[in-house]
Amino acid sequence: MGTRCTWRRRRADAALMTKSLAALTAAALAIVWFALAAPVAAQEPEPFIIEFDEQLDFILDDWGGIDALVGNTVCASLEYPTEDRRVVVGVVDAPPECNQRWRVVTLTHPGGQGPLWNNLVLQPGETVLVATLMPFPATDGPDLPPFWVEVRPTTSVTIEEIRALGSLSAYVGGAWCGSVDVSDDDEAFAVPVGHEGTPDDCRLVGAEIVLVDGVDRQLAVRPTVVGFGLFYTLEDLTFDPLGRGAPAPSAAGNLGLSSGRRSATAPVLWLLVLAALLTAGRYASRAQSRSR
Repeated sequence: MGTRCTWRRRRADAALMTKSLAALTAAALAIVWFALAAPVAAQEPEPFIIEFDEQLDFILDDWGGIDALVGNTVCASLEYPTEDRRVVVGVVDAPPECNQRWRVVTLTHPGGQGPLWNNLVLQPGETVLVATLMPFPATDGPDLPPFWVEVRPTTSVTIEEIRALGSLSAYVGGAWCGSVDVSDDDEAFAVPVGHEGTPDDCRLVGAEIVLVDGVDRQLAVRPTVVGFGLFYTLEDLTFDPLGRGAPAPSAAGNLGLSSGRRSATAPVLWLLVLAALLTAGRYASRAQSRSR
């Protein structure tokens, strides 16, 4: 009789432990699914507005309008004639690059007939006024690299700030594309992007360039490769607000600003799963003690 009671008690304890483990596993899976699959309320992006001076009407009327691109993506267009001289970049449902702070916005003729020499940096919530539309200068010869980033003193950048960088290197998709020493006594420098011997990605039109200083700190501004013999003038030496260093080799797809943010959800999920396992272990221990 005692043996039969002990067997029944062990059977009941085993069933209880099995149910407890099943319930805890289901709860843990539900938590993981909810954290990963449940929709997250996204903050509505603030638009970046480019406004054109009235004196440019005769040019834009002749062109029929203007396009604003980030990389190769047309983020906004403005048709002329019009009374609203604004181009709005970065709206709900726009491609991700159209809402990336610090990306360079390239202005072109409609249909991509050629980029203009206007250094516009995307800053959500801000408005910039464009008073001139300058074409890029002609190249001096075929020996020049396909693209370069010019670094020289401007109204917002001093020569001391430039020299403090030590050097500047350009990366595209994690590949090194060129460097220049900016610590000497020169007054202007040019970072080559895509010269002979560098990967083909360094000459990809519309590719995002990551600039890194002499101690591997990324700059925030992301110029864009726009074509042979053209250049971008760097007018802001602000460092990457995420504090990232030089890109890892072949880190294509990990260069956008959003990729550096680590999710706070993953550690919480691991803690919840660990708690579930510990609780299951306690149930098992209690069941084993009762069966003795």
